[in-house]
Amino acid sequence: MKIDFKILWLLILVTACNKVEENQYTVFSEIEEISASEIIDLTTPGDGKFFYPKFTATGSKAVFTTENYSGLWYYDFETKIINQLNPSIGAGINFDVSKTGEKVYFRLQSTSAKGDIRNYSIAEQDINSKLINILYTSQNYISGPKPLDDGNVAFLFDNGIKVLNGKDKKFIDDYDTENLIAFADGNSIKYLKLGKSELVIPYSEGNILWVEVSSKNDNIYFNNSEKGTGVYKIESKEIIWLGDYKYLRCSNSSNLLVYSYYENFNYDLFFSVEGSLKRYNFSKSSNENEIFPSWSADGERIIYNTAEGIIKLAKLKIISGSNV
Repeated sequence: MKIDFKILWLLILVTACNKVEENQYTVFSEIEEISASEIIDLTTPGDGKFFYPKFTATGSKAVFTTENYSGLWYYDFETKIINQLNPSIGAGINFDVSKTGEKVYFRLQSTSAKGDIRNYSIAEQDINSKLINILYTSQNYISGPKPLDDGNVAFLFDNGIKVLNGKDKKFIDDYDTENLIAFADGNSIKYLKLGKSELVIPYSEGNILWVEVSSKNDNIYFNNSEKGTGVYKIESKEIIWLGDYKYLRCSNSSNLLVYSYYENFNYDLFFSVEGSLKRYNFSKSSNENEIFPSWSADGERIIYNTAEGIIKLAKLKIISGSNV
């Protein structure tokens, strides 16, 4: 049999590339030091006040909203220009970006002349073309959307988690994947994994303000307004309370967490290794509150805003004490 060495070499190359991609996830056992090699102000007071920044999957843009959630904007890292995506009232409430490409997902509300909400809609907007695609509309309550890895979209609707096919706009009845999907719903957490829906009430008082799924789809971080931040472990169904961490976010490229923590009369950014209660003060600022951090896909940058509404970018310098 004649061997085509060109094809064989191509297969070897593809396999090697796949292994590199699989090994890009870094597991830290501890951190010796974490700091910023550079911090850049992406917006100025003259641009307006912006909040809740998030990187696009490509890392070439950052999307954010205003203090009253009206409209969405993005910063282009290549052109260094701020552009408005849409002026829709409420579009900034729990918006999210696609896992691949450059799309943003948000909820729209149409109101009557009296101000009553008539319809809720889940919208998808292409960041580059700015075209808006309405995926689903209902007179009943719909939560903010969560785009999934496979291009589908999940949201709370009709007392449960619904998954919508992003292409044909139809509900998927038996969504059975490893994806862990979680939502805050009053004082409870609703989550879906492997086709099974669950409800958890971590604490009887207060409401769940936010949830965050770990990069390995095995834990749900959450914040209860009365008790603080905790982590719910899916396998053991155990809850561990961590402290009053604000807006915690998991890296997709490592087992690191970033969050805001109140210390010395300011909210500074801190990092932790998943499973550890040790905190690393990243910013140590004396007079600036830093909130709502978000990771880049490669884990090399974070983006956040100050209490004054300035969007900042930090390029990370991480010295590992030990890697697994």
